Amino acid sequence: MFVPHSLSVINLTNPAALYLLLLFVPVIILYILKVRLRKEPVSTFMFWQQVFDEHRTRSFWRVLRYILSLLISILFLALLISALINPVLKPKEQGRCVIIIDNSASMNALTDSGKTRLETAKDDIRNRLKPGVVLRQTAVFTAGGQPSVIVPFTARRSNLLRGIKSVEPSNQNTALAQTIQNVQRLTAPEENMSVIVYTDGCIPPDDWNTFGNKNVHYVPVGKSVDNLAITKFQPRWTLNDAAGYEILAEVVHFGTETVDVRLEIETETNGKRQTVDVIPFTLEPDTPQTKMIHGTSPQEKTFYAALKYGDKTKTDVLPFDNSAAASLPPRKTLSVDYYGIDNFFVLNALRSLPNVELTNSNTKDAVAVFFQKVPEELPQGNVLIIDPQNSCDLFIAGEPLESPVIAAENTESPLINFVRLTNVLVPGAKQIQPVQKNGFTVLAETLDGSPVYMQWKTPEQNVIVLTGNLNQSDLPLRTAFPIMAANVFHQFGGSGGGIIEHQCIGADESNLRSAPESFYQQPVLTDDNFCQSSRPVWFYLIFAAVLLTTADWFLFNRRWID
Repeated sequence: MFVPHSLSVINLTNPAALYLLLLFVPVIILYILKVRLRKEPVSTFMFWQQVFDEHRTRSFWRVLRYILSLLISILFLALLISALINPVLKPKEQGRCVIIIDNSASMNALTDSGKTRLETAKDDIRNRLKPGVVLRQTAVFTAGGQPSVIVPFTARRSNLLRGIKSVEPSNQNTALAQTIQNVQRLTAPEENMSVIVYTDGCIPPDDWNTFGNKNVHYVPVGKSVDNLAITKFQPRWTLNDAAGYEILAEVVHFGTETVDVRLEIETETNGKRQTVDVIPFTLEPDTPQTKMIHGTSPQEKTFYAALKYGDKTKTDVLPFDNSAAASLPPRKTLSVDYYGIDNFFVLNALRSLPNVELTNSNTKDAVAVFFQKVPEELPQGNVLIIDPQNSCDLFIAGEPLESPVIAAENTESPLINFVRLTNVLVPGAKQIQPVQKNGFTVLAETLDGSPVYMQWKTPEQNVIVLTGNLNQSDLPLRTAFPIMAANVFHQFGGSGGGIIEHQCIGADESNLRSAPESFYQQPVLTDDNFCQSSRPVWFYLIFAAVLLTTADWFLFNRRWID
């Protein structure tokens, strides 16, 4: 990654130290200067003459001794100066390098050292960025959630170290495949490009073909471990209960053995957590289990879930995906404009619905409710018509039906959810002949096929019509009538009773990990040949200087040369 296979050029990282070469001058001068002999009177030259004769026979070795000492001193000084200059080996081929760090949620799992996988990966990169070699032009990317450039291409070690230190963990799914593809498109013309990926391998199986490129190298982080995870936690309001809600929860154990766990669900009231439900599960390996939790609440609230082992001595290496938080969205308040004579059953049914307010505001977003008298041209938006006595632009109201007994109903429509209208008598129901067929649906009809309950639904308009005299029918006395009203206004309010996307709250933000992201049994895939490291050059220079010092001591202090 950082050190090439072949080297050809030496770079000097501290050229200012070359000024220290001037120290050679005083060293050489000190060796050239001759020592002046002191004059001392002696009584005779007889003994000194013998010493001078011996000195002449060994003068060549004395000269050689001084030359070797000078050379050793100069070489010792040269080695020290070279070490201060800090020469580094420059690669012959300057292919650029990209380091991709997977900082997704699974990289928050703890390793045997007590550090997270992300911290372990960052430490390994820092260890490979050793001084003493010239780095390639290197960039750093992260792949948690969305691909991000942390450090653009640079050969400065300090910039790379600063960028690697700034990489923070995330609670997002991994985006390794997208990141690698972006890098490969960015560096497509380069043949010597290297892409180094630090990840724990928790990626979807289909994305592993991305690593087939010979320039992409995988550095595994961590090892295979078991993991508990909450993979779904989503609330919704129910359709058949004005204050009812349901929570869809899915949990899974990614491991090799069956475990007993419990899912604790809490809500917060006046700043205090209260337990809503505790659900036990026996989880088979890699087999998700789903549970629907029911309850009632007069208003929106936030739910907190925690997945724990039944055995309290067990812990999960990644507690992050053992918790989730989601909130019920506030019910939408609908303004209702009521037109026609007051009807006891209709008005009480409207007043009983939560988040429905009789305002007569005449605003564009208000729901128009017409009882008996219908305008010739219906307004745009949501319209409810009960017991129409005259025609309009959508239909023609005819004579009363001879046998107004409901014989069939459209059970596929959400407006019929939890309602059974078969054999209900609706006296006074008129023959309704649709003028416009666009968006027309029959919700309930008599035996001869005459519609009694119907709907026109287009992008601009949603009109629901119920024909029949409520004062003469037993329909308002049945539980079906308020449920029908609730279904209608649920649809007017934009809620069909489907799962509502969770809203994460505060520090207990729900990751709701996908299965591949929570699964830590990564494939065995290793390739460490991309990186070769060696000791810096100055280390060898200092080592050579120490050897010279030792040689000088043996040669002269031990008098191997006299």
